[in-house]
Amino acid sequence: MIDEDPVCWGNDIVTEDVLGAPTRVFAMRPRHAGDLILEGRRRAKETYVVEDSRRLTFADHESGVAAVRDRLRAARVRRGDRVMIAGANRIEFIVSFWAILRAGGVVVVGNAWWSAAELQSAIEVTLPRCIIADQRRADLLTENTEYLSFDEIRHLTETAPQQPDAPAASIHEDDPALIVFTSGTTGHAKAAELSHRAVVSTLQNFLAVTGRISQSGLAPGTGSVSLLSLPLFHVGGIQQLTLAMATGGRLVFCTGRFEPARVVAMLAQERVHAWAAVPSMVSRLADYVEATATRLPDLYTINMGGGPVPEHVKARARTAFPHALRGIGTTWGLTETGGAVTSAAGSAVAARPGTVGRPLPTCEVRVADSESDGSGELLVRSPSVMLRYLGDANAPIDSDRWLRTGDIGWVDDDSFVYITDRSKDIIIRGGENIAAAHVEAAIGRSLQIDEVAVVGLPHDDLGEEVGAVVFTHSDQVVDIEAIRAGLRATLAHFEVPSRWWIRPEPLPRNATGKIIKAALRSEWIASLESKVAQGGS
Repeated sequence: MIDEDPVCWGNDIVTEDVLGAPTRVFAMRPRHAGDLILEGRRRAKETYVVEDSRRLTFADHESGVAAVRDRLRAARVRRGDRVMIAGANRIEFIVSFWAILRAGGVVVVGNAWWSAAELQSAIEVTLPRCIIADQRRADLLTENTEYLSFDEIRHLTETAPQQPDAPAASIHEDDPALIVFTSGTTGHAKAAELSHRAVVSTLQNFLAVTGRISQSGLAPGTGSVSLLSLPLFHVGGIQQLTLAMATGGRLVFCTGRFEPARVVAMLAQERVHAWAAVPSMVSRLADYVEATATRLPDLYTINMGGGPVPEHVKARARTAFPHALRGIGTTWGLTETGGAVTSAAGSAVAARPGTVGRPLPTCEVRVADSESDGSGELLVRSPSVMLRYLGDANAPIDSDRWLRTGDIGWVDDDSFVYITDRSKDIIIRGGENIAAAHVEAAIGRSLQIDEVAVVGLPHDDLGEEVGAVVFTHSDQVVDIEAIRAGLRATLAHFEVPSRWWIRPEPLPRNATGKIIKAALRSEWIASLESKVAQGGS
């Protein structure tokens, strides 16, 4: 391998000007997200990724990255060019991610559950120089769209010689590195652009709070094994990817749907130590573990995020996974914040019901326009906050780089943060953010519907499910199945409402004509609870 300057790490925090605002940063830090791959060289012969029965060492991974990087350059990808990855969690996704960064490109991660229309919209917003896609996503591309297939990426990886790796393309740490889509409150998904600084800072925060950084730099890798259950097209999945690389850890995952039996088998076979998941996954695995009397003595850390974590889910996790008692934790963050902003685990979580943890080292959290009880919209400033929404000038960031999160909460005297509500019209279903306005617009195209409101309804497993309240002035019978069939062509499967309420009267509105969703939601929930009490469903 060609020598490159070692990656520098440190715990000391200083205040620097970041994009015109005073910001807490690590004094010693990597400047290029692609340089994180250099940390893997310390454990070159050990396994980096396990996908079902496939395994890839750090050395073979880096050789594959070099081969794919060269292929991207042959496709005229240059510094600052965007390359979209459209696919499910696979080794090819991971190799492509690092190859794009090493080539100086910007990784665009497309939601693997999008419809063809949503995928095309994302392509039109990001204008990628190149697209890398698995077969299922390739089938959604418009005719004559050129792409590199996952099959080609696999071939390049498996046939790559142990070649010297060229240094990564030169960039500035505030150059864009990653574009991740998040549900916008007004319609289509928004493209949040994250810098190299953001990707690195999110990682370094976790390294610092878990004691991985010493006086001499990054501590030698411990060989920790983590289970990847989160999609790689979300910032939570990207965090796991970079953490495993930096620490020399092993990242393992099952392809396809989340199936508790397969996941437990993987946990036991690979002796997994750490798992990051959304609450619904933890609940389902807890059910399986208790039903089968399975023990997982190696699993000592479970970190939950991606949506509100109910106290009963935390309690279930403590019972079902006793070896993880000290490591059952929670995080809070957004796509726009580059990932986690707060974190806490063990006794800190158990002693403070409802908390999402304390701010991570470079993150600042404050409450804006607080009410008499101290609650208000939570604002975040950190080096991980996005640069902008690509193609949208209305990013919720002020001149001092404070991001309005849309989450309502408060901060206690010990700096622990609590989330109590959302000001944004967003539904969180199994960790996926869904913009109500986007779903309403799709339903509103139906000639059968005159008025529509989409709300989140409580769901024991998913946290929330999508409910649609509709009203029509005509006397015709509303064909819900026909509407659902039409929605599947324009919405991702998780966005299509699972519950429908056909109201016989117009939807309630306030003095300005806005539909009063809170009243509709409360009335609907009361009706559902009444049916359950009477033995219905």
